[in-house]
Amino acid sequence: MRVTIEHREKSAGLLSRRKHCFVDCTVHFSEEERAIIKAHRLHDECIVVPPAIPVPTLAAVMTGSFAGLGPLVIVGAFIAGFAGVTFSGPIAAIGVGLTIYGVWKRWIVDRRIDQSLEPQEVAVRRLLSTPAFCVNAANPADAKLIEDEIRDSLVALKRIIENSAELQARQTFEL
Repeated sequence: MRVTIEHREKSAGLLSRRKHCFVDCTVHFSEEERAIIKAHRLHDECIVVPPAIPVPTLAAVMTGSFAGLGPLVIVGAFIAGFAGVTFSGPIAAIGVGLTIYGVWKRWIVDRRIDQSLEPQEVAVRRLLSTPAFCVNAANPADAKLIEDEIRDSLVALKRIIENSAELQARQTFEL
């Protein structure tokens, strides 16, 4: 098993100075290991690693509040319309737009929160077809801890594959 681990940073947004840290891991099995995996059907063995998706920022979460602001703008537009304001129609349209955008953004953020909290299960089957996976880290120190966790998990996986190579011979011993 040949493993390559790389640490990288990526800017969080256009104007933000915040950076997301990631640990990229690539696992290549030797031909002998592939044969053992195939012979003993170890495709469903997996390692569990932290999620690949960063937790949404507060700004992303706050855009979901447009879903609550939109109806208020619509109500304000109707009140303005009854008071004789001529541009209440475009204001109501803006309120509808804010509501739709807020609901859509809240759905995206909720989905992203769910994905950022669930650990990844990386199965041998996936590593055979796509040998790379990515893990999100809060900062470079966390990335180092995650790297150690990945190494430990891959060592355990390697032992499973090695110990599955052949059945143990009959043993007799006294206790």
